[in-house]
Amino acid sequence: MLNEERLKIILEKYFERNHLIFEGAYPIKENGERKMIIRVFGKKGNFLMKMGNDGKLWCQSLKGKWFLIESYATE
Repeated sequence: MLNEERLKIILEKYFERNHLIFEGAYPIKENGERKMIIRVFGKKGNFLMKMGNDGKLWCQSLKGKWFLIESYATE
């Protein structure tokens, strides 16, 4: 199960590579599935990302739509 600490470990290299700062994460239910919303700060400001137990990392566009960035092993 994903939690804030586990997300930090999984995404550490991605954040370093893209010069992003992890600000925190919180759980939500989306379509009956538990996902984590991730607050991130980068050179373009604050934005949201999300990840579920499937390991897919999504980012929210300025128009509020979610797009897939990468997939990770969460086990």
